[in-house]
Amino acid sequence: MPPDRAFHEWADIAAGFLRASNWIVAGGSLVSLYAALQNASNANLLYETSGAPIVGTISPSSNQYPLVNDVALFNFATVPGGRCQLVVPAPIATLFGPYADVIDPAATQSAAVIAAAIGLLTDPAGNPATGFVSGSKGNRRVEQTNG
Repeated sequence: MPPDRAFHEWADIAAGFLRASNWIVAGGSLVSLYAALQNASNANLLYETSGAPIVGTISPSSNQYPLVNDVALFNFATVPGGRCQLVVPAPIATLFGPYADVIDPAATQSAAVIAAAIGLLTDPAGNPATGFVSGSKGNRRVEQTNG
């Protein structure tokens, strides 16, 4: 059986955020690792999550936004009045409208992302995404914050 992927999501005193990951034994428990990591760090280990990964096979491209620091931010509404966000790193230029900074929900690839996310993404309370609200181009060239 192939291994699972574990994700460790950390926040620090200045609201800095770090996500790290490791391969783990399929179906393995993270309880002991979570406790050991939390006891070895001054940061808050917000989430420890694992599961079987879908392994990508596409090679990176050198098009307009080739770096993972360039992002497309898709914002979704949830009921009752919540929000959730989906980040697409190194977005293709055709996700955006004519000014290249606002997501065009009618663009083929944007519409596909939106359709796949609605009903699947949730806010922290578990309320599923019910509709696309807005989207824009951003970048993560500064330290990430958990927000």
